[in-house]
Amino acid sequence: MRHLKTSKKIFLIVTALFYTLLFDASYSSIPFIALSQILWLYRVDGGDKKTTFSSFLTLNSLILILCLQWIIFLGLNFKGQPMMDPHHTEDPGSPLSIIYWILNDWVPHAPLMIVSVILLILFPIFSKYKKNALILLAVFILPIGGLYLYCKLIDITHFITSRYFINFLPFFLITMFLSLEDLEVRFERFKRYVRLKLLFVILLIVSNLTILPLYYISQKQDFRGLVSYLKLNLKV
Repeated sequence: MRHLKTSKKIFLIVTALFYTLLFDASYSSIPFIALSQILWLYRVDGGDKKTTFSSFLTLNSLILILCLQWIIFLGLNFKGQPMMDPHHTEDPGSPLSIIYWILNDWVPHAPLMIVSVILLILFPIFSKYKKNALILLAVFILPIGGLYLYCKLIDITHFITSRYFINFLPFFLITMFLSLEDLEVRFERFKRYVRLKLLFVILLIVSNLTILPLYYISQKQDFRGLVSYLKLNLKV
């Protein structure tokens, strides 16, 4: 975004380094690296300034060069091995179920989930820059459809969870707050009575705080089960 606004090449280098770290850390970052290229179409502040092809080429060339050692390693060592463990027989689920469980992890509980879906729907309707709104929605939605089709086309049987889309969480939150901002601008006369962004932040914090005890209980149960298993099966 900083490069789109200033056209300074230094931001391309920083972005390339960031993408390389993501690629080295997890293969699940590949959809993020590929599909975040949609942001080249984004217009900062709704301006008409177009990104040059040289900037696009520079960024992706840097990413390719920095990731080349891993690509060569994979090319030399991949001998047609099966991509999936034969013991994995999970169904990836339908696109709607994948979206539901992603939202369930990112915006837990029905009230926050419903509000978030409404904000996503209203964003391109009330946004001043509708093209930018659609681009941000595409950055979030296309990876889900793309990964689903990828699993179906090459017959990958693996349960798809929100962790494969965690790189897109910042875009999701940015979209939420831009939608709230557009609603406040559109209904400015009600702003003195209702602070939509403040209410959303409170709802977000409360919804996430309520699930912390469940994680704590689950963690304790997991370790207790592990201790019991080790006591029964560990031989001195």
